[in-house]
Amino acid sequence: MDRPADGLDRFVQLPENRAAHRAVEQLAVAAARGIDSPLLFLHGPPGSGKSHLAGGMIERLTLTDSAKTAATVAAAEFGRALLQPAPVRRDVVREALDCDLLVIEDVQHLPAASSDELAAVLDRRQSRHKATMVTAVRSPADLICSARLAGRFGGGLASAIQPLGEPSRRELAAALCRERQLNVSADVIAWLARDPGGARPILGDIARLERLARGRRTALTLAVVTAELPATPRDESPMARVIDLVGSRYRLSPKAIAGPSRVANVVRARHLAMFLGRELGLSLVQIGSHLGGRDHTTVMHGCGRIATAAASDPKLSQEIRDLRSELV
Repeated sequence: MDRPADGLDRFVQLPENRAAHRAVEQLAVAAARGIDSPLLFLHGPPGSGKSHLAGGMIERLTLTDSAKTAATVAAAEFGRALLQPAPVRRDVVREALDCDLLVIEDVQHLPAASSDELAAVLDRRQSRHKATMVTAVRSPADLICSARLAGRFGGGLASAIQPLGEPSRRELAAALCRERQLNVSADVIAWLARDPGGARPILGDIARLERLARGRRTALTLAVVTAELPATPRDESPMARVIDLVGSRYRLSPKAIAGPSRVANVVRARHLAMFLGRELGLSLVQIGSHLGGRDHTTVMHGCGRIATAAASDPKLSQEIRDLRSELV
């Protein structure tokens, strides 16, 4: 490989996602070369890796050619913008048409009223030889949208990610532990793979294990894990997952992130959690309640700080992409 490793290289290929990975790699090549390619419709259950693949594709494209541009939009927000008055809609459409690669996520949440407007955007991108990927939790045939948009989806390439079986969950858990240099025994790998929910429960438990492993010189065994974490309830709320993942990245406990500390790295992690929570569509009040009961103005301030910093800090932008790919 004569290029830096990217998110597609790091993606853990399994029988359930290998075809989707191959389709995304092919789309990345088409976007880099500016050649015709069918719309890619990637569908699978939550936590199956759709956003991870999208983030890896964007990283591959921009590393290959720094002049190439990419954008990711949430279908619900994009659809609402397409229904706005002409001046607002014009700006949104221009941005969607100008980028070399457009990723539209969670199209099952697209407002039905904006179906034809989205179909028009897809037609114009196709005429400009621009690459487009759409993600959803359901197949194109199972979506509620206009006949025109259904035709555009049906005319593209659909690739499904299947729910992960236990062997694949074990392989994924082992790979994620190696990536994080987390020394665990084989029975802990099996414990991590116990939940059929896919990657999200595994990532949440790994974040807990990383905190448990600090200062230990020997591998974590199942006996240690069950003794230390037997009564810890798994909070499956979106904001709890955000805090766990940010805490793992910054090596901070959820209690520290939600606490009163004003130490710079804690504040940065707290603001990043706020920002990611908003990206998931959580309200300012919901986010604040998970972060020590902070009010909505504090959350707004934190989100603004991260948005401003990310615009000029490539490292932070990459952190956001990495975390985003693990959350969705």
